[in-house]
Amino acid sequence: MRKIKKVAVLGAGTMGSQIAAHIANAGFNVLLLDLNRDVAAEGLKRALKAKPAAFMDPDFKFHIEIGGFDTDMEKIREADWIIEAVVERLDIKRSLFEKVEQHMREDAIVSTNTSGIPIHLILEGRSDTFKKNFLGTHFFNPPRYMKLLEIIPSQYTDKEVIDTIVRFAEDYLGKGIVYAKDTPNFIANRIGVFSLMYALRVAQELGLTPEEIDAITGKLIGRPKTATFRLADLVGIDIIAHVANNIYELAKDDEFRDFFQIPDFLKKMINSKLLGDKTGGGFYKKVEGKRLVLDLETFEYREPRKAQFPELAAIENEQDLNKRLQMIFRADGKGVEFLKRTLTATLIYSANRIPEIADTIYDVDNAMKWGFAWKLGPFETFDVVGVDVIMEHAEKYGLLKKNPEIVQKLKGKGYEKFYKDTRHYFDYYDEDYREIPRRKEIIIIDEIRDRTINRNAEASVIDMGDGVLLLEFHSKGNALGFGTLQMLNYAMDLMEEEDKYIGMVIGNNADRTFSAGANLGLMAMAIGEMAWDEIERAIDTFHRTFMRMKYFPKPIVSAPFGITVGGGTELIMHTARRVAHAELYTGLVEVGVGLIPGAGGSKEFTIRALKRIPETAENPDPVPIWAEFFKNIAMAKVSTSAYEAYKMGILKDGDIIVMNRDFQLHYAKNLVIGLANAGYTPPHGPERVRVLGWDGYSVVLAQLVNLLRGKFISEYDHFILTQLARVMTGGPDVAPGTLVDEWTILQWEKEAFLTLIKQPKTHERIFHMLKYRKPLRN
Repeated sequence: MRKIKKVAVLGAGTMGSQIAAHIANAGFNVLLLDLNRDVAAEGLKRALKAKPAAFMDPDFKFHIEIGGFDTDMEKIREADWIIEAVVERLDIKRSLFEKVEQHMREDAIVSTNTSGIPIHLILEGRSDTFKKNFLGTHFFNPPRYMKLLEIIPSQYTDKEVIDTIVRFAEDYLGKGIVYAKDTPNFIANRIGVFSLMYALRVAQELGLTPEEIDAITGKLIGRPKTATFRLADLVGIDIIAHVANNIYELAKDDEFRDFFQIPDFLKKMINSKLLGDKTGGGFYKKVEGKRLVLDLETFEYREPRKAQFPELAAIENEQDLNKRLQMIFRADGKGVEFLKRTLTATLIYSANRIPEIADTIYDVDNAMKWGFAWKLGPFETFDVVGVDVIMEHAEKYGLLKKNPEIVQKLKGKGYEKFYKDTRHYFDYYDEDYREIPRRKEIIIIDEIRDRTINRNAEASVIDMGDGVLLLEFHSKGNALGFGTLQMLNYAMDLMEEEDKYIGMVIGNNADRTFSAGANLGLMAMAIGEMAWDEIERAIDTFHRTFMRMKYFPKPIVSAPFGITVGGGTELIMHTARRVAHAELYTGLVEVGVGLIPGAGGSKEFTIRALKRIPETAENPDPVPIWAEFFKNIAMAKVSTSAYEAYKMGILKDGDIIVMNRDFQLHYAKNLVIGLANAGYTPPHGPERVRVLGWDGYSVVLAQLVNLLRGKFISEYDHFILTQLARVMTGGPDVAPGTLVDEWTILQWEKEAFLTLIKQPKTHERIFHMLKYRKPLRN
């Protein structure tokens, strides 16, 4: 495969600038060009202001050089990969590529980020050398966060070119790859927009309103909370209409082609500039903090009405998505009728797209999961509900204008499922099960679950092979309770007893949450029973377990990702190393529930803060450096990336940041093996530091008084933060520079925690968080 060291992005609009930002996130230098340098500079500014953030660290902007087509085209000769991301017009793209060919190196790879223009049309007039180095690379918006990258080779594209881009995108950009054919709007948009357009039509037929549809097409069926009409507002009504119209014009043989025609109410919305979030109003509009909904008959905004679908009540209470989908197809009612019709149509439509838009069912499933955030792809949904059940409903609803060949082939072999298991899929061409190709770096815990050594309701200890154990959390929200600590101690006992185990990884395959922290529900129960002794024992257990882990003689590596807060943050700070996913949102957030970090987090931040202070006479005031750590707890700050977590002191030198979440457990396991083979020795401990004592405490108190007088914090915030200051300085009775060890700070931490846990205002904060899932500032 070819080496990619520098990338050029042509077009500094929303997509181009954010693609450039994400490549910069991976540490590569990027040339970002637009019509002229000023336009490119504006694009970079927008990327820096983007929400959610396009850059994992604002300093990564220095990886990007801007320029103009008018003055800097010759610079693309330095680029190994040139990505076009200009406006979706064939004439403009062709004109630009003519200039690109004049300046690029012959061995450079060129791609287009088009979302729907046929690749073969873009290539007309280009040389054979250009054609063999060219392909489609369709990023999804926003590029940093959306896993999907559709790869669309042309008939001329060299395999080496495809392999190079796939490897680069997986390893450095963290992308999930699907291979699409050169058909209108490729895979995800073809199916996603059909699903949306069909839903709009059925909603009209059944007389259902936008808010009614959105109430039942989100989490209930494994789709994002944006559901249907909110998703349309988010994407943009004009964009959806453009994609739908493109499919209608180009997919002449599509059996559902008529459903891509733009309905009159959608045309009226476009003409009225009701395009969604970007114009301040679409199907929904916010007015004075209230969300109003567009009445599609009167075209006036009104208060939303609560959806009334009594037949869905029992289904909504079911936690298991597979069971919910099965229940939907056994139920009756207006809401259920909408879901059965739209789900069935989407599945039949998807089945008929094999092999038109993709050769494999897993490419289609992955496209919808990674590009539209569906929990299950179409063929996975077929398997959950039952192929026969879907086909019966398809016949009932008159959806079999074209009977899916792949279903006929599956049934012809006597098979009932498209997936034999997690590793094997039904292949259209072979008409039998084949193994899904997969990188060796991908570890799926369900596939090694038969190697479970011990488990309870909260966690499992699994043999990963090569002498490495895995501690997997599987409680709700991966919250940490006694069961988790029990399994953690069990694993450490096992490693002490058996030489064949050289270390352990702490990780899991959850979607978004490594750990939401300590189990707040159990804490609330203990508060209700005034079980203060039990809470104290819990704190002692956390302290002993985490300190044992920190100084354990064999390497323990955590693999945090996504939401890793509170106790989850405290846990990873006590492991030997961390292999963090770049999308790591971590911090000590306990102040939000009226507490301070009580599982060693306050202690760790104190030590890490004090160790950052240079022991020199030129730096007589240690408070400003220490104060940053104090402030991060006080403000319940959560990192926006792993890079920010490093700046916050949660990650340390020696930790690894990976871009591809799928590879995280593999790299963590390899780090354990590497540390063990290098003769790992734990840090010397317990650590000792010289605390700030009464000098630091008095400075903090003065600042807190100012914040209270300025009404930046409440009186109870002041009380909480005074307790935190006692822990992190030693308080009013400890002399500045007093040498203390970790256990002393842990004792201070426990005393402060127990003081706060008994306060009524802390109880209010805890119960408010449990009920409303957001903090109360009382």
